[in-house]
Amino acid sequence: MKILIADDHGLFRLGLRAILEQKLDHLTILEADSTPQALTQLQRNKDIELALLDLNMPGNEGLSFVFTVLEQYPKVKVCVISANEDPAVVGALMDKGAKGYIPKSSATEVVTSAVQILLAGGQYFPAELISQQRLDKHISKLTPRQLDVLRAMAEGHANKQIAENLHISVGTVKTHITAIFDELSATNRTQAINAARQLGLII
Repeated sequence: MKILIADDHGLFRLGLRAILEQKLDHLTILEADSTPQALTQLQRNKDIELALLDLNMPGNEGLSFVFTVLEQYPKVKVCVISANEDPAVVGALMDKGAKGYIPKSSATEVVTSAVQILLAGGQYFPAELISQQRLDKHISKLTPRQLDVLRAMAEGHANKQIAENLHISVGTVKTHITAIFDELSATNRTQAINAARQLGLII
C-alpha cells in the first residue's frame, strides 16, 4: 500500500516515516514538503491509499489545500496531521469528507493505531476535538437498542450471546449491527468499535 506524507518539516517526515515503517508491513511511503509537491505526487501516483497532510505548508492557504485534495482525489483517504487542535477546524474537515485528524502531540502508539484504522477503511477523530453537538448527532442517530448492541460488541460478545442477553433474535442483532456499521462508516466489528471509542460513544 502507498502512503503520502506531506509536511514541510523534514525531521517530522523522517520520524513519522520511521514509525510507520517499523510498525506496518508492505508500505511504500512518498514524501512532499510543499502543497505543489504533494499535488504532483498525487497526480503521478494514482494508487496512493492514504494521504497524511499538514495544514500549514508552503503554498497552502488555510484549509484550501486539503479541500482541493478531497475534491480532486475522492478515492484517497485524507487525514490531517497537525499541531492545530481547534475543534472548529476538525469539524470543517469532517464536513468536507476527511477520514481522520491526528494531533502532532499524539503518542507514537496512537499515530500507528490511527493509520491502521484509516487503512482498514475506518475513521479517526480524537473525541476531545469533536464538539458536543457533533457527538450528540452521532448518538441521536443510534437507537438505545443499537447502543446496547454496540456496547456488547465492545465487550466481545458474539451475536447469539448478545441476542440472549438483550432478549431479541439473532436476526435482529444482525440488523442492528448493519445499522451501526453504516452510521460509523465501518465494515467490521473492530472498525466500528474503534470509531465508537474515538467518538466517545463507548469506553
